[in-house]
Amino acid sequence: MRIEFFMPMKPPTVTHQEKKWRVVKGKPVPYEPPEVRAARSKLTAHLAGHRPVEPLAGAVRLLVKWCFPRGQHEDGEYRTTRPDTDNLQKLLKDCMTAVGFWRDDAQVSSEIVEKVWAEVPGIYVCMEQINARENCQAIANLEVLICAGCAEDGKWEWEYQNGAECPCTYCKRRAADCYHRPPEVSP
Repeated sequence: MRIEFFMPMKPPTVTHQEKKWRVVKGKPVPYEPPEVRAARSKLTAHLAGHRPVEPLAGAVRLLVKWCFPRGQHEDGEYRTTRPDTDNLQKLLKDCMTAVGFWRDDAQVSSEIVEKVWAEVPGIYVCMEQINARENCQAIANLEVLICAGCAEDGKWEWEYQNGAECPCTYCKRRAADCYHRPPEVSP
């Protein structure tokens, strides 16, 4: 199952991390400041219209693109200022759990997050259930690309194979020179 949608809005910049503490009967008690409560309410209201009939089960892949009003920036330019993506995601995933996209945000096993400046501000969300078979197929497509010289030094690293142009991770020789390729036989 795949769910994809865009929530047009000015994305909230307050984060879950901004909880405050107060002392009640001599013990620290966390509370949510009004700004965080407002952001939670805003996200929950937007998410409610996209809730699946049944919560996603099992492992979930989540892709989120935070599109902030571009101001003086180019449309699509990456935003490299605060808040951090992990802090933005925490509040969003908590809201998605509360609305019923999944039972627990721990189900998110694969995650891609981007922050960009955009002409149309909002939050793009795409999620899908994933399974072990797909993951194993992706891992099977990996190959160790390392030349004989580096292999003798005991250096190893996994890297995607991109045909004959993929360099050795360490000495940058072309993949054709790597030890795992059979030597060419002369006629």
